[in-house]
Amino acid sequence: MSKNIHFRRIPDHISRELNGIKAPFVVVSTTLKLSFDDIARGKYRKLGITMRDGQVSHTSSLVPYVANGYYSKYNRYGRDIVLKHLPKVYKTYYWETPNFGDPSKGYHGNSRTVLTWQHKFIAPRDWALSFEILKSGEDYVLMKVSVETIFDRNQQSFNDDLFFAINLLQENVGDSHVFNANATTEDYLRVTMLGWEIFPPGSLDRAIEKVKSQIRNLTPEKAKRIEDRAKFMDQLKPIETFVGLGMNSKYFGAKFRDDLVAFENADYGNAIYLLFGNWEELSKKSRTEILQRPDKDFVRIPHTRYWKLNLKSELRRRIAYAKKHPNTTVIEKDKVK
Repeated sequence: MSKNIHFRRIPDHISRELNGIKAPFVVVSTTLKLSFDDIARGKYRKLGITMRDGQVSHTSSLVPYVANGYYSKYNRYGRDIVLKHLPKVYKTYYWETPNFGDPSKGYHGNSRTVLTWQHKFIAPRDWALSFEILKSGEDYVLMKVSVETIFDRNQQSFNDDLFFAINLLQENVGDSHVFNANATTEDYLRVTMLGWEIFPPGSLDRAIEKVKSQIRNLTPEKAKRIEDRAKFMDQLKPIETFVGLGMNSKYFGAKFRDDLVAFENADYGNAIYLLFGNWEELSKKSRTEILQRPDKDFVRIPHTRYWKLNLKSELRRRIAYAKKHPNTTVIEKDKVK
């Protein structure tokens, strides 16, 4: 799970996903790729996900613990908001006290009127999170986590409820998306916590259109640059093409081996990055964080005049070395000559 984030407004990636859904009913959900090692270490214990006898065990439904964050607390107890932008009003408080301090002698009423801020109480929603394993791998599971509520876009409270649900899920699992309430398992499998949609070989045009649809203020020059770079990477025969979703929506890339991926920022894009080994974890990091990593984790190829030749040469050397030494990975940069 990534660091908790609270949104101050409905984020752009959610708005784009909503625009792509024509149905009136949606759910707030995401898919998480959870490694067995992390589960065994108790990383997801607060979500009720544990390892028992070598098998993943999870609850089907869980109301988030109030200690998980502000929205988990509001979800359980509600929220009292002081409306300081409104004028103060007089409010009278009533209470009873025993006569002469002795309850046996009866009680008398008291009151006090004071000038106070107006308040608004938002009732607790008590929304639960539901959990479902979509797919199991050798050392991981893909798990769907959803806010257990269906949202009607025609309801007046839709935006408020959606905003709350996004923050509730984001706070607890570090990611959030919206789906058609009737989305299939295949729809969910296309989105992991990394936020990538996967396109098989032969789907380049679809991938390019997906990238361009997610760029704000797309100019003809920027569109042409995206097409040229994507088409060149496709000529290098990747086994899959990736397009970022959610917070990764400006990124696209190509996978050449399980431990070798090239990707770049379609909006900024002054260099291509080759990530090795655990590229899935690295791809969650910002460009600045990647540049601070050891050289063995990545290669940065600036878009100079010869960037295509440099990318092709780097890929050729690393793939050739990995084929010659099947028990190693392309990560061994110093040995690749």
